[in-house]
Amino acid sequence: MKEPTQETTWEQYFADAKKLVQDTDGDGKTDSWAVGTYFTKDPLTPTIWQTVLNSNGGRLLDENTKVAFNDANGVKALQTQVDMLKYAPPGASTYQFNEPLEAFRQGKTATMFMWGSVYKGTAVDKDTTTLTPDEVGITTMPAGTAGPGAHRGIWSAGISKRSEHPAAAWTWLQWVTSKEGEKFTAKAFGTFPARTSTLDGTPPDAWAKPVYQALKDGYKVVSENEMWRPRLPESDAVQQVLALQTSRAMSGQATAQQAIEQAAKEITELLKSKGYPQ
Repeated sequence: MKEPTQETTWEQYFADAKKLVQDTDGDGKTDSWAVGTYFTKDPLTPTIWQTVLNSNGGRLLDENTKVAFNDANGVKALQTQVDMLKYAPPGASTYQFNEPLEAFRQGKTATMFMWGSVYKGTAVDKDTTTLTPDEVGITTMPAGTAGPGAHRGIWSAGISKRSEHPAAAWTWLQWVTSKEGEKFTAKAFGTFPARTSTLDGTPPDAWAKPVYQALKDGYKVVSENEMWRPRLPESDAVQQVLALQTSRAMSGQATAQQAIEQAAKEITELLKSKGYPQ
């Protein structure tokens, strides 16, 4: 079985997933599965099927802030995430952030859809994992009709208004987001560089080289296909609606189509109440 690349399609991924649900110790019981990721209600859970949606050319909202995911493409994308549960460990429908990480580190799952910033703690840091960079690869999510999938998180920095040392805090923020600071935090913590110049430069350690390449591949895809979350003050509220409806589909309380339709209805009402034309 070949290691996935950014050319690997969802069809190829699921064909391999069937083979990765297996009994590895010969006792007649399945003890290894194909995948772990976010499944239960969490603001980050919808980012998985949103990435599938984007890789097939879809968007959450169009240029006029109208819902654009309430179609066959949106239903297919959500169903793709639901279908992962067929190849996930028992109880995976309750997975959030920690559970898929632990399952992967313990060898219970062969693949994991997760933020790239966890690579260091999953494949490098001996205090948190027994895996090594030789055993863990990293790439973009499987490809759709418009190209590979890619999603990422981003750290937001701020200074509390109650801070007793705001000037010192601001000085630290300036340094930590500088070229030098990015190199330090990437090496020490495995966090994503925000500067393309940092990604194009020499990685802080050998393990970071494939991580940086995956990030660059992802950035290219995100930019070309406009794979953004809603760029609105109401973005978090939109994500909360999607989290609830996504979890209903994952738990079997609703079909993918029902969940998509309800999410579209609620988001349309939300945006209309905020003055966006619908």
